[in-house]
Amino acid sequence: MAREVANCTNADTGRVSIVLPLPLPGPFDYAVPDGMSLAPGDYVRVPFGKTESIGLVWSTGGRDDVADDRLRPVASRFDAPPMPEVSRQFAEWVSRYTLAPLGS
Repeated sequence: MAREVANCTNADTGRVSIVLPLPLPGPFDYAVPDGMSLAPGDYVRVPFGKTESIGLVWSTGGRDDVADDRLRPVASRFDAPPMPEVSRQFAEWVSRYTLAPLGS
């Protein structure tokens, strides 16, 4: 199974959508730093407010509703196996079924 990888060297994929483990309405877009490769399912540490949070790369490309220069960069990627696609699909189904935010 091929993984879609985002890398800041390509302007089209220099952002990723990250789901945080919080009851928020949806994922947040972050910039991918130079030299970092990210794919859906990767676990990352990102700045959120005045702290950092662990999140999950949900998709590459982002939503484009925030200008690139306003995005905060992903702080780091955890060296852990990515969450499988089937698990992410199940999380989306549970979110829709229970009417709960995806990060919950």
